[in-house]
Amino acid sequence: FSVGLIAFAAIVWFGLRSLLYADVDGWLAGQSEGFERFVIGEVLEHTEELVVHETLEFSTGLPVGSGVRLFDANGKLLLSRPESAKPHETESVRTVGGVFTVHGHEYRFVLWRSLEETEKALNRLDAVLFVLAPIFLLLSIVGGWWLGRNALRPVDEITEAARRISFQNMSG
Repeated sequence: FSVGLIAFAAIVWFGLRSLLYADVDGWLAGQSEGFERFVIGEVLEHTEELVVHETLEFSTGLPVGSGVRLFDANGKLLLSRPESAKPHETESVRTVGGVFTVHGHEYRFVLWRSLEETEKALNRLDAVLFVLAPIFLLLSIVGGWWLGRNALRPVDEITEAARRISFQNMSG
């Protein structure tokens, strides 16, 4: 039962972890596609300032804990939003990058999202599993002992009756 309980907890933990990370990755992929369509669709004539402005406008719709960085073709950073929480300063992030062209000029971008909320959820699950696993293990031990004792009681009674009969046959 202990092995089964540990296996179940591991499956739940890794399953939830995979789902949460897949959600973040899916969100990033959707935002990446939306970002490219938005900027390319809004910049009617090429100027670097317009591309930066549209990137800044796009970034205002991003939730807290996520951001965008825009680079020119040479790798020069043109914009980082939000400025106060760049991805390399965040403990744990997922990123997606891309390249797009506006009127023949190439730009690179990186969208990122913090994994802080994902890690908090996994930490809460850890706490629940570490509290509940010993409780279930103890309940299974007590339940197994009780079931085993009650299930074997008729066998014990038959064994005792056979001993009495054998003892009476030998003494009579």
